[in-house]
Amino acid sequence: MQVCDDAGKIYLEVSRTGAVTRDEQVIEEFIRCYVAASGKNFPHTLQPLMESHGVMFNPDRPMVMYESMSLALNHLDNSEADLELNKASLDIAGKRGNVTLDYHLMSAGKVVGEVSKKLLLGSLREYCPDTMAGIVEEFYRLKARGTRLGMDDAG
Repeated sequence: MQVCDDAGKIYLEVSRTGAVTRDEQVIEEFIRCYVAASGKNFPHTLQPLMESHGVMFNPDRPMVMYESMSLALNHLDNSEADLELNKASLDIAGKRGNVTLDYHLMSAGKVVGEVSKKLLLGSLREYCPDTMAGIVEEFYRLKARGTRLGMDDAG
């Protein structure tokens, strides 16, 4: 399935194989755990990842774009789902960064699937701890006010 504009530019592409569930509880559980994990992308995961590579996005125009997501389930009857970050990586290509976040989908304490998210970072520059501290402080200030930043749900 593809969502595209009149000029044929593809904005969303979905492909799937295997069994399908229509169990609303299973679907809701997954959506809730996915959104909760995505809400931790910045600063919990991205800030230390960027710091470890000595780069950060432009504080005046932060570019953090969601590129793709893949999901593989071992079975469909997963109750009480939770996502646990398994691995986070950042590959730098000039002023761009490609982030991969790999999660284990957990249910009843067991791995029942894998989720992988890819994000793009733009306008990378040298990491500055003071500047990043200001970005994180502003993020939490706006979040407390209930203001959407674009990066608070970058996934």
